[in-house]
Order: sequence, then C-alpha cells, then structure tokens
Amino acid sequence: MLKKRLNELTENERKALFERSTSKSSVKAFEIARSIFDEVRKNGDEAVLVYSQKFDFYDGAFEVEEKELNRALAEIRIELKKALEESAERIRRFAEAQKPQEMRRITNCGWVKTTPIRRTGIYVPGGTAAYPSSALMTVIPARVAGVKEIIVCTPPNASKTLLAALAIAKPDKIFRVGGAQAIAAMALGTQSVPKCDKLFGPGNAFVNAAKTLAAAEGVAIDCPAGPSEVLVIADASAEARLVAADLLAQAEHDENACAVLVSTNEKLVSEVEKELNKQLEGLPRRAIAEKALRSNGALLVAESVGEAATFANEYAPEHLELLVKKPDELLQKIENAGAIFLGRWTCEAAGDYAAGPNHVLPTSGLARAFSGLSVESFMKQTTVTKLDETELREIEKTIATIARAEGLEGHARSVEERFK
Repeated sequence: MLKKRLNELTENERKALFERSTSKSSVKAFEIARSIFDEVRKNGDEAVLVYSQKFDFYDGAFEVEEKELNRALAEIRIELKKALEESAERIRRFAEAQKPQEMRRITNCGWVKTTPIRRTGIYVPGGTAAYPSSALMTVIPARVAGVKEIIVCTPPNASKTLLAALAIAKPDKIFRVGGAQAIAAMALGTQSVPKCDKLFGPGNAFVNAAKTLAAAEGVAIDCPAGPSEVLVIADASAEARLVAADLLAQAEHDENACAVLVSTNEKLVSEVEKELNKQLEGLPRRAIAEKALRSNGALLVAESVGEAATFANEYAPEHLELLVKKPDELLQKIENAGAIFLGRWTCEAAGDYAAGPNHVLPTSGLARAFSGLSVESFMKQTTVTKLDETELREIEKTIATIARAEGLEGHARSVEERFK
C-alpha cells in the first residue's frame, strides 16, 4: 500500500494511481465480445443458448416468470424484505424529485421537451458479487422516468435476494441471460429478447466490451463501469477507525477496487494504517480487501486542504468522502466526483443502499465528464421552437448572411421566401 506525501509522489507512482488497475481495455475481451455479437446477430436465441450453456451451464427457459419473483420475495427474511422496500422507496422519492418538467420554456420562442426513452435494457450482474441494490438503483429511476418497457438481463444463477429485489423494482421483462451475450441480445434483439434503445448496468470486462460494441450498433449506453473506488479527504478532526472502516468498505468489493486517503494530518495517516490492519482481522472478505489495498490503496499526506482538493479534482473519484471539520466549505472546491459524502455521519455505504441518490456512478476518472445515473439518464430532451412573423423578421438577415457564408443559398432563400 502506497504511503507518501502528495508532493513527493514520483511520476510513475502518480501515473499508477490515476490509471486505476483495469482502465486499459482488454483486447481479448473485445475479441470474444465481437465473436458473440456476430453469432447472436446470425442466430439469435440459438446463439444466446449456446453461450449460456458454455459460460453459465444453463439450458433452460430465458424469461423469468412473475410467480418465481413473487416466490423469492415471499421466501427471503422479513428483515431483508423490509430493508429492500425502504431502500426502494427512498430511491423512488429522490428520482421523482429529480424528474424534469415535460415542457420547460427557455425563451419567449423556445422550449425543451423531455421524453422518456421508449425501451431500455438493464444488465444486473449475478456472479460472485451480485448486488440486489443495483437492481433497485437502475430499474426504479427508469420506472419513474416513464420508460415504456424496461428489460432486465441477469445471469441464470441470480440469487433469491436479487430476484426479490427485481420483484420490488418491477421491470417489464426479466431474462436469465448473462455476460456479453446478454448485451448482444438487448442491443440486436432476438426472438425472445427485444431490441433496446439504451443499455445500462455494470459488468465485467466482457460486458463492458460488449456495451462498446452495442454503441457501434446505434444503441446508446451509459457510462462504462470500472472497479469501485473511494477517495477520503480527512483532517485532524477525523476519527481513524471511521476512515479505515470506510476504506475497507470499498476495498472489499473486489481485488481491483481503489481506496485512497488524502489527509492533512500525518498522525491520522499512521493511525488509519494501524486501524486497517486491526479491522481486517474480522472481515469476511479479508483476502479480497487486502489485495485491493496492496495493489490500489494509498495513504497520502497533503500540505493543506486546498492541495487535497486539487488532487481530488485530478483523480475524479467515483465516491468522495469529506471527513473534515468544515465539509461544506471544502465542497465548494470540488469539481470532479461521481458522488460526494459530507461529514462524519455520511458514510459512503449510506449512498450505496438507502440515502436515496443513485449509486451507479462514473469510475476510472470519468467523473471529469460524466454524471452518475439519474432519472434524466432514462430521458431525452428535444428543443421546440415557435416563431411568429415579427420574431423571424428580426433574425432574417442574420440567418441569410451566415447561410450564404457557408455556401447554403437554399437556407437563405427558405427564410426570404416567407417575406415575399
């Protein structure tokens, strides 16, 4: 685990921090995903079944029936059912508050019309780290947005808890299809799986490669998803045990997860290092967390809160915790982060499950240009213009002059003809 002062980082150390561990595309993943796309294009359901047998050892029916979802919801622990329902309600309320007006006037002659996407495809992972919370975080905003048809693909080994979460979220159709073949099916359409207009959801290297190929097919995709990451900025007021706990909460996701602390207090950094070793002792996913910390963890010392903020904006983390005495003041200096968590009581885990804001966020530095998932991700905007004679006359000369400068005489005449 890297432990150093920020201003003493070598060029290679800084490069390693900013690249993350899997930010480079996998050539092999693209090759495999491309061959899967080609087969699904030619053979539809038959190809999907072949790959399901090959990768998931499954050859049963694709579509999940409603009675199976209801059975899963009835069989999970009552405490878990209540927790999923409360999380769902909080996500729904936040999404409803985000929802833009259907028609919004911008000027006296211009509006923006917001329309839900007709059909979306959502991939919900179901492998070694299946997240029922992600089913809620993706399907519910789509439903609030007014998407007419929500399609979900999840691997055949989806857990009972994941199926219960889907029962609560209520997509229109769910298919037992995983991996790149699921993305290909939703992007191209098969006899069973409808062709979708936009695809959402995290996945492994093969899923991400397939989503890139889907974009080449004219299907919109959300932000590419990499390993989960957290950056914690802490000063002397922070508690080492809480900082360590939050770093481990991220490191336990997978071996490629990134957990970075930038502190203005060198003593705190040393205390956090001790706490990490102490808290690892009882962590069920200790081996995963240890490897993540060793490969992608860092304990860094900054000269000032300003220097820490500058680093955070360059790093552009998926999750950013501000465990400082005056988090609201530091917030003003932050430009690039997928989601920001302010103060002692706002742990990132709250955002993962029940605070309300979405946990599907840009990773690998993409927060410099991408936003997290929201109800608006499932909608599109169309401008609407309506001019009367006076308003068009005001800009007649401007239009004609620019049109002729571009060599487009027809454009100029289309305006001028209206006044003859």
